[in-house]
Amino acid sequence: MAPPFSPLSLISGSALPRGEGRGDDLREALHHSGVLSRASRIFVGFSGGIDSSVLLHALAQEEKYLNKIQAVHVNHQLQDAALEFEKFCKNFCENLKIKLIILNPQRKINSGESLEAYAREVRYECFKSCLEGPQDILVTAHHLEDQAETFLIQLFRGAGLPGLASMPVLNHLGAGNLYRPFLNISKQLIKNHAEFFKLNFIEDPSNLDLKLDRNFLRQEIFPRLKQRYGGLEKNIARSARHCASAQELLNTSAQELLKKIGGVLGKKLNLKFFWDLKKSEQILVLRFWLASFDLILSEAQIEILLNSKRLKIKNKNKFYDIREFKNIFYVLDLGQKPWSFEINQDHILNSLKIQGLDLEKLALRELIIKPRTQEEKIKYPGFSHHKCLKNIFQERDVPPWLREHIPLIYEGEKLIGIILPEVFE
Repeated sequence: MAPPFSPLSLISGSALPRGEGRGDDLREALHHSGVLSRASRIFVGFSGGIDSSVLLHALAQEEKYLNKIQAVHVNHQLQDAALEFEKFCKNFCENLKIKLIILNPQRKINSGESLEAYAREVRYECFKSCLEGPQDILVTAHHLEDQAETFLIQLFRGAGLPGLASMPVLNHLGAGNLYRPFLNISKQLIKNHAEFFKLNFIEDPSNLDLKLDRNFLRQEIFPRLKQRYGGLEKNIARSARHCASAQELLNTSAQELLKKIGGVLGKKLNLKFFWDLKKSEQILVLRFWLASFDLILSEAQIEILLNSKRLKIKNKNKFYDIREFKNIFYVLDLGQKPWSFEINQDHILNSLKIQGLDLEKLALRELIIKPRTQEEKIKYPGFSHHKCLKNIFQERDVPPWLREHIPLIYEGEKLIGIILPEVFE
């Protein structure tokens, strides 16, 4: 098959070119802030296109990174040429003597789902699976023009500051981090590198599909804008940085307000003091808190949640129920079992202690956890009668959606208590 699928033509052992706007900026970008030097493992998102090919090749010229680098190719299996792309990536990595990981998304695209959104979501899920800790870094080849396109796409969607901030150079991804060293590098510098080293790369035919927003902007809109406005991409990227700075200040304010009302990210939100905040502060805190669950709500959805105190939404092909109970907001992932806690001995003992049992009088070795089977009743110490679980749930403010799934604690064959959700907080 003719290029771009032919074997690589590399200048073996050559360093990154200097001068003529070719390599200095790329080298500086790779070394910027020492992110890669501190990494224990470097995973390079590698599609085989010009951008990721240049990134991988540039990293391979840096001897101190060689033993850390692994390329990751995600075969979405969405095109007839997908296996040819995969084969090209294997050849590229073999020439550079770099290990290649090939991953296939497990989830198939849903009916009516955006192809762009699907491909991006499953690609990053695959990337996440490689990252095991904070010293693991995923590196991608997003560049200046990508940043400008992202900004405009978000603008046309009516995004707020988080969207307009576009892509950060460094942020968390799964258990590790995502690094975009070329984010302030122009596409022309990337092309210069590929030309200098005579690199082959994949020309993905899907990049010509104008039905995709990014392709439409890249091919139809940006060329005309660039003719009229000099330095367009740099100016847009600067606006994105301004938005990111403003959002950072808002996040700091939201963190302080959340702490003031006793809230914690990733946990339930007590609303006791929430309603004393100004409306703008309520929205700020609510958005900040929901972001810890990876949830972004529209302006209209925020209004519904504040007014009705309940909202069901679909986010990244998952369904969530945000609801209030006893003046507390909960976020429920409807794709998970209502009871998802892993129980250990401390949870059992703390639950019994809260329910008034003397732990010293219990045969701890005989404690057993069982699921509910019927309307069981419990006779607590000091009480002359049994109490039904319904009353216990009400007394302990156990949320209704958990009640059928609450595990029960037995001492041998005797029911002595329940596992309380509060012991997991």
